[in-house]
Amino acid sequence: MHITIPITPISKKNHSQIIWNKKINRPMIIPSKQYRQYEKDCGAFLNPLPFTCIEQPVNVKCLFYMPTRRRVDLVNLEESICDVLVKYGILADDNSNIVASMDGSRVLYDKENPRTEIEIDILDMPEESYNVELVENARHDLNTKLKVSGMDELNILKKIAKENNIEIELL
Repeated sequence: MHITIPITPISKKNHSQIIWNKKINRPMIIPSKQYRQYEKDCGAFLNPLPFTCIEQPVNVKCLFYMPTRRRVDLVNLEESICDVLVKYGILADDNSNIVASMDGSRVLYDKENPRTEIEIDILDMPEESYNVELVENARHDLNTKLKVSGMDELNILKKIAKENNIEIELL
């Protein structure tokens, strides 16, 4: 999947502000207005995409074309774009089970056309690794659903297995 966001890339960490939270009586760091606007602007290029939310391991390659040759932190730019992809439902989450790698990402210079080009490729995983992940995810789902629904474990396990096309054997 290829996505181009024709906006100057912005780092979330370098665009933060400190506010005083009266409810908990302590300072908080929140994204700046500039970053929140960037996130909103990105949505215009991500919302109409007809893709379903990606829930399997992928490589996210980002080419960040900056309008100046100033030094920027690649990791911070990657973090920002992953947060945007999660916010708009392209990725289910940006943890290492889904964003398994960011190979090939780099910062480039283009004064006339600053942008972010994103290439998302689904990774081939060994069968064993994928099954272990499904089991771990099922355990997490099982714990979550048990707390919420009160259903018995067997019915929930059957439902999760069915959702993930996993055959279960009762002993």
